[in-house]
Amino acid sequence: MKNKRFIFVIGAHRSGTSLLASLIGSMGAVIGSEQLDTNGENLKGFWENRLLVELNDEVLRDSDLSWDMLHLPEGMDFSHDRYQLHRDKAKLILASQFHGAPVALIKDPRLCFLMPFWLKVVEEIGVLDVKAVILYREPSEVVASQQMRAKKDPEFHLLGAREEQVYLHWYTSMRSALKVTSC
Repeated sequence: MKNKRFIFVIGAHRSGTSLLASLIGSMGAVIGSEQLDTNGENLKGFWENRLLVELNDEVLRDSDLSWDMLHLPEGMDFSHDRYQLHRDKAKLILASQFHGAPVALIKDPRLCFLMPFWLKVVEEIGVLDVKAVILYREPSEVVASQQMRAKKDPEFHLLGAREEQVYLHWYTSMRSALKVTSC
């Protein structure tokens, strides 16, 4: 794993991260064998590894957070022993999903909040070549996309019912992404 390059694609939900990840993937980066299925929301694929998304949700849940939070968590210390089991699980997933791939691609909007966790994981496995790509999409376009998605499935997509919530979520996500990647 030490000679591997990890590329993290970071951005708010509905900001075009799937398109960017597909472009990086077309240049040879690997997302692993457990890709999320396509659906009506994203016909060309999410370019997310299902196992990593599930782990990210687990880490957020165990931190009393969620992907659609409207506030920026303060003082999250993912190097704390409390997260060791999650980090160990992450290392097993990375080993199984990216074994033999020179370039690993990890994309998940939850990375806006969880990059410190993943930076700690790759540090623990000795990866030295880590890149983070943050995608910016005009907030009004993100809001429109999120609202369209919420109209299709209002019971599942509560975020999007109110425009100001989507703007706040976009702001929170992007602020966190910039904060957690400013090493």
